Amino acid sequence: MKTVSPGLVAVGLSVLFAGCPAPSLPDAATDAGVDAPLAQLSLEDVDLGVGLEDAVLSTTVRVRNTGAKTVTLGAATLLSGHSGFQVAVSNGAQLATGESSDVTVSITLPRTGTLKRFQARFELAASDGVTVPFSAQVWSTPAFLDWSPQSVDFAFAPPTVPVVREVVFTNFSLQPVRLSQLSAMPSVFRVVATDSSDLTALTVPAAMRSNSASEGLVPGRSTVQLLFTPVVLGARTGTLSGQADVAAQSAFSIPLRGVGGGPVIDAPPVLDLGRIAYFPGAESFASRALVVTNVGTRPSPPDPRGNLLLGSAQGGAYWEVTALAGASVSEVCVGDFDEVTGCQSTLPAYDPQVGILSGTSTALAIPVRVAPGGFGQRRFELRIFSNDPATPQKVVAITVDAVQVPPCDVEITGTLDFGMLPPLIARELAITVRNRLTGPNDTCLISNLELVPSGAGAQVFSLTEPWVDLELAPGAMKQLGVRALSSGPVPPTPTEVRAKLVFNLASPLPRVEVPVSATLAAPCLSIAPRVIDFGTVGNTCASPARSFQIFNACATDVVIDSSSVVGAEFSVLAGLTPGTRVLAAGAAPVVFSLEYRPQDLGADVGALRVSVTENGQPRDYVLPLRGKSDATGSNSESFVQRTSPKVDVLLVVDDSANMGPRQTLLGQAVSGLLGFPSTLDVRVGVTSTELGPSAGLLHATDAGVKVVSALTPGGAAAVQELVQVGTSGLVQSCMEPATLAVTAPYLADPTKNAGLLRGAGTTLEIVCLTDARDQAPGLPASYVNRMVAMTPSELRYHVIGPFLPMAPMGCSYGTPNDGAHDLMVELTGGTKDEICSSAWPMNLQTVLARNAGYLRSFKLAARPDPMVPLTVSIDGVSIPPFDPNPMSMDPIWHYDPVTNEVVFEPLYAPEPGKTVTISFRAPCLP
Repeated sequence: MKTVSPGLVAVGLSVLFAGCPAPSLPDAATDAGVDAPLAQLSLEDVDLGVGLEDAVLSTTVRVRNTGAKTVTLGAATLLSGHSGFQVAVSNGAQLATGESSDVTVSITLPRTGTLKRFQARFELAASDGVTVPFSAQVWSTPAFLDWSPQSVDFAFAPPTVPVVREVVFTNFSLQPVRLSQLSAMPSVFRVVATDSSDLTALTVPAAMRSNSASEGLVPGRSTVQLLFTPVVLGARTGTLSGQADVAAQSAFSIPLRGVGGGPVIDAPPVLDLGRIAYFPGAESFASRALVVTNVGTRPSPPDPRGNLLLGSAQGGAYWEVTALAGASVSEVCVGDFDEVTGCQSTLPAYDPQVGILSGTSTALAIPVRVAPGGFGQRRFELRIFSNDPATPQKVVAITVDAVQVPPCDVEITGTLDFGMLPPLIARELAITVRNRLTGPNDTCLISNLELVPSGAGAQVFSLTEPWVDLELAPGAMKQLGVRALSSGPVPPTPTEVRAKLVFNLASPLPRVEVPVSATLAAPCLSIAPRVIDFGTVGNTCASPARSFQIFNACATDVVIDSSSVVGAEFSVLAGLTPGTRVLAAGAAPVVFSLEYRPQDLGADVGALRVSVTENGQPRDYVLPLRGKSDATGSNSESFVQRTSPKVDVLLVVDDSANMGPRQTLLGQAVSGLLGFPSTLDVRVGVTSTELGPSAGLLHATDAGVKVVSALTPGGAAAVQELVQVGTSGLVQSCMEPATLAVTAPYLADPTKNAGLLRGAGTTLEIVCLTDARDQAPGLPASYVNRMVAMTPSELRYHVIGPFLPMAPMGCSYGTPNDGAHDLMVELTGGTKDEICSSAWPMNLQTVLARNAGYLRSFKLAARPDPMVPLTVSIDGVSIPPFDPNPMSMDPIWHYDPVTNEVVFEPLYAPEPGKTVTISFRAPCLP
């Protein structure tokens, strides 16, 4: 124990006289008329002040005999209070009338972890039954000097933007405390103000006793103001340190933390709603979403303090609107609008506790609606409040031009129902708006096109092109397109998402609304190709018939109930008869064909809808159709050459009994790619087809190499070693090991497959070498969905397998193909080759080099007329098919009618970044 110096604890005494009834006085006193007791003691209450935990505080109190008789002091007894209170009395001391004696009161202060008041009641006894009660109090504190907050967090601030915080020092002692040598380090932190004129020193006043029973002791307070000015992005830490003239706390250090980055509000400076046809007395309005994003840095790990929060610092309104130039605030609504109750000025989709995370994927769309009250420009100023330290108020100008135009009369055709929408496959549909009026002044104004999503539709649907106001000429038409893309996880059950495509026509009627819908699911059926574009066809011609395949990836058959076509220019020729069964597990695709026969000049859009019964439930599949007509059927398709091609190759190698020689051939084919480091940036990893605990793990060479590149010493030999996976396997699958190899957790584990994939901008080529059907426990579509969802690369899946009805003479199959290999290839745009063919090693090398290197072949969407030569140009310069030098006449490019590709010779491949344009004429069929 230690005794605290009384120099730091000032003991204030409040006098309290207490006594007991006295016996009868002597006659003399009575006769004299004096009512004085024979014996009485007076004793002040005790205040020991403030002390540190574990200390012993003591003080001396004087006892005085105010009676008329000598008394002898006895013992003092603790009546109530903390057991640490002790009283020492000079036992047996005699006090004559008017005499005094000392009583010592002490206490051992307990540990409380906070400032706490303790009280006790005592009774001091004396002779003749005289007693006197008295009380004592003391404050126990873990420290005389304290501060709040204990550590200072400046949160997030963009670089160069200062942020201010305060530290409040409190003094619980009854003496002033002097702070000196105040300093904030490093230099991004600074002391900018104190309660004195000196930035390095200040005095914290002494605590004071309050007359309020609820307060008791009021500590002294002083404030230090700190500034954090980040220079670069990232977290910075520091300290505020100093000295104190308190023996028990001679120095202090306060942690400081701030992050360069954090919330930065971004919104367009002007929200121009363009023109709107104004009809007096009618409900004419324009609406648009104002997109607010947090473009600050996203903390890693995530930190909610880096989020952008709307509203003023006092928790007030999110925004404030001011009308300008004669407009009225009643004309504009910012926030949600209800057709019955009007402007709500609310954002139910916004969580004020979370705010807006950084990144456009979490942007906040604020509805803005303007219903002009007259002709001409209507202008407003929107002031958005936020916690952006650099821009606490973001100002956006809102404008709309109310114009006087003739009313429209239009015909709207088409559908925006996408049916079953598989993940990560973009589809586009459009409606056609045709101006029925044909007079010279019958131009129709279409304005304020907007896609209004509902729920998850915000992440699925988007416009196919930026929108501007459109004047539709008399008799003209325009396609308004919507794109659907589901990039999130596949819901466990089919889930419908909805939106509305809305726009204004020059009409006193309300805005036009076209429903948009899709069903998110992992569908059973896949239609290949995914989008049908017939190209340009002569306006008096029909296109060649185009054939398509429907694959079924599920374990049960799917029955086609009916089919229909939206768009009179398109028609089904064959293959979609009601009752047709699409067999399970990709065993046999259903083939159908379509035709495009334009009825007038211009672009046409349509959709093929196939209604089926799938797993006992009705489902719709929709395939977008496109075509265009002109007088001659002239087509032009453009391609851009890659700038930095690179490829990651995963080989999934069959380890069954008869695969040894084929493994060697595979190694030779793939290792040949490593000989072209100037054109190919290749990485190669190998796993086997064996199912079990090691499925999907990369094999390693004896030297421990798992991933081979052109820079790996002895890379070709390493690939040859890796593909020798053995020949003792029992259960073969490519789908399951491939999926495990390129997804978490293997892909992120440095002891397993980390380093194989390089992410976005890289092509992932998976090559399955097997002589058997795939024995994976899952279905092809499920594996493709998992791989595509978890790998940021472009993915293609190739199979060298058993594709003939039966193995030819001199070759053997393990088990016959059941269609799963075919479907994996189709779903990923890969290739397939026959394992019993001697050409597959060279074909594989060609495919991988073509896909991952600089493009040499360019596949056309439509088929050219074989009677009309093609023309090829690079960046507008015509390229002949042969070198014009008469001494060489080397071929430069040729058209392959089997693959419908224009193929350049290796020495003439287009340079990186160049645009290749191929022009041709479509055949004209009756």
